[in-house]
Amino acid sequence: MTTPVPAESGPPHEHQARVAAYCQDVHARKCLLTAALKAYPDGWIQLLDAALRTLFIQGQGLRLLDLDPEQAIGQPLHALYPETLLQPLKEGCARALAGTSAELEVSIDQRIVLLSLSPAAPTDPSTAQVILIARDITERKQTEEALKHTSWRLSEAQRFAHVGDWEWDPRTNRIQWSDQLYRIMGLEVGSPLPDYPSHLALYLAEDGARLDAAVQMALNHHQPYELELRRIRPDGSEIRVIACGHVQCDDAGKVTCLYGSVLEVTALKAAEARAREEHQHVLDILESTTDAFFEVDRDFNLTYLNNKAMTLLGLACRDDTLGRNLWDLFPRAVNTEFDHQYRRALHEQVPIAFEAYFEPFDTWYEVHAYPSPAGLAVYFRIVTERKRMEQALRTSSEQAQAANRIKSRFLANMSHELRTPLNGIVGLLDVLADTRVTDEQRDYIEQAIHASRRLTRLIGDILDLSKVESGHLSLLRQPFDLGEFVRAVEQLFTPVARRNQVRLSVSLAANAPPRLLGDTTRLHQILGNIIGNAIKFAQGGHVRVEALSLGRGRGKEWVILFLVKDTGLGMAEEQLEALFDPFVQAENLVTQSADGVGLGLSIVKNLVQRMGGSLCVGSELGKGTEFAISLPFAEALATAAAEDPARASVAADIKHLDGLHILGVDDEKTNRLLLSRLLTKQGARVSLAEDGSAALAVLQAPDADFDLVLLDIHMPVMDGFATTAAIRRGDAGPRHQRVPILALTATSMGSDHERFLDAGMQGHVAKPVEIVELTKAIREVVAKSRR
Repeated sequence: MTTPVPAESGPPHEHQARVAAYCQDVHARKCLLTAALKAYPDGWIQLLDAALRTLFIQGQGLRLLDLDPEQAIGQPLHALYPETLLQPLKEGCARALAGTSAELEVSIDQRIVLLSLSPAAPTDPSTAQVILIARDITERKQTEEALKHTSWRLSEAQRFAHVGDWEWDPRTNRIQWSDQLYRIMGLEVGSPLPDYPSHLALYLAEDGARLDAAVQMALNHHQPYELELRRIRPDGSEIRVIACGHVQCDDAGKVTCLYGSVLEVTALKAAEARAREEHQHVLDILESTTDAFFEVDRDFNLTYLNNKAMTLLGLACRDDTLGRNLWDLFPRAVNTEFDHQYRRALHEQVPIAFEAYFEPFDTWYEVHAYPSPAGLAVYFRIVTERKRMEQALRTSSEQAQAANRIKSRFLANMSHELRTPLNGIVGLLDVLADTRVTDEQRDYIEQAIHASRRLTRLIGDILDLSKVESGHLSLLRQPFDLGEFVRAVEQLFTPVARRNQVRLSVSLAANAPPRLLGDTTRLHQILGNIIGNAIKFAQGGHVRVEALSLGRGRGKEWVILFLVKDTGLGMAEEQLEALFDPFVQAENLVTQSADGVGLGLSIVKNLVQRMGGSLCVGSELGKGTEFAISLPFAEALATAAAEDPARASVAADIKHLDGLHILGVDDEKTNRLLLSRLLTKQGARVSLAEDGSAALAVLQAPDADFDLVLLDIHMPVMDGFATTAAIRRGDAGPRHQRVPILALTATSMGSDHERFLDAGMQGHVAKPVEIVELTKAIREVVAKSRR
């Protein structure tokens, strides 16, 4: 694989030029192989001597060991590898030194690495060596494919020695040497020069005889010479030199002088031998790797292929392949991804990795191309099976996403279809309760209202659980006052506790931040379920609710701990295990006296997890239960959270809904009747429309002057979103272009709030409509519009 040293056929300077060119050729080969070895992807290659000291190590994977290849030379195994790997490594090396190969699969820095150890075949058969090839096979372990790259390295050729010159007058036997020639020959500068016979004796006998013959030919036939000779110096070291000689003649053609030069090439010969050995090491490595490898020059002529490449590319004879053009061998690869990427790598001189499909072979390839000034080194492997698996995964993912979209639409429709009639039932029962009825009838009405609200909660729980499981539940980040929230919870559950003869105490720690960002609706849902259960099971006992600040967490958010402790029935340890499973009722663990279907705590658990918090519960049978919920909240800026005094003043001036003119739009006749009755009882003037188109007609009337539009979302002809868009465009006239719009929705999906705001609405109220919530929402929206 190496080029022989050129024979001298001219003056010394020409010979030096040829030698320099030869050296450059060796250096270029070495640089190319070294570059490829350093680029060995996801692994490294190591050569060890019998004492397990490092003779050679290179590869990109050395970053796993945090090693500098140059500093690793000469180091033993224990200085390079983690202590946990030393024993199996030593055992593997022992097997390799004994003549057998070994493989180790180890973990380094959370990566899986395959270490292959095999016996080397050094130049000196008496010296045993081990080749260690390390490959990061993490991805292969996951996809049944491994990234195995090899590289090659050729050591730098040593520089040539200095040149010495000499001159000999055969007429007078006078000899002259330059100082450098003394040094080359190992003699003291200025010492007596040997005569001609003694000069011949400086070389090995065989070489001295050849030199004498060449000198005689020069003297007798005026023929120059160039010989490679061996010299044993006085210190016993052997050197190799190239001796050149020329004759000088007078006008009569008689030799007057013999002159020449001596060039020491010992280092060059040693470098040539080392380069040959190291090049063979690289070729052995490239042949042993499981990756295919080939090399081309800048014109894409093949200069090397390993056996794996020959097999994968369907080539039969290496000798017939080397030197041929890559595109002549594979014409259908021209103007493909392979062509473009290879030319780009050569042009930009940057490594390139890509995956491409070659139709003639019906095969996908993973390719790593490493350019150099001399050409391109390419590693590749077949990844067809992995690509098919990825396509199957993409298809499955798309099908799952389509199924989720269908499920979302189904949930929205179910929510609308269930909540719409419930809205009419609950609302009309509330209206009926305000009429003159007997005590017996009022009792029936209250029982019906209670049953309807239980059904509403059940529908909400089922839909919430479905949204959590399908990932469609979104969380809001709105500013709220923690103290006001805690007081609102206390006000809500105090009457419930009183009816159950339970003492309820609610407290907020003084160190709690005043204003936070979060979803108060979901927070209320979490605490409402837990506090409601505590009151239900602590009849005649005590329920204590505490809100504590745990300070700021790692994300700089406030962590609030909510504790809910009751003195109720309690639960055994084995009963706690199923407490948060869907459709498992807490009361069923101890009694069948309470209602519910067992979804509340399952939703609580999922909501806490979605909000980034944690939940734990402790209980002792007969003594009570304690829940601890920790949730993170960002701190709200005071400017964003402060209540507008003007808004508060306007809201306070609205007594119930006195004087407000409200347009109610709903396609259900029952719901329109309910809106009319409820809002009229609150002092509002109410107009009605059965769909969006009819609403626009009402708003366009000359004498129309509305303070608010209550707009159902799901309607025929023109739904709530289309109606809002038409109003904001001015289709209802300039007077009502900015009229406040409050959505009435029966879908109650997590992302609806943002959709309503984006559409130009000011808020929404979920069905079934509660008159207190509806009145509050109307007052807030109208107050905001009048600021």
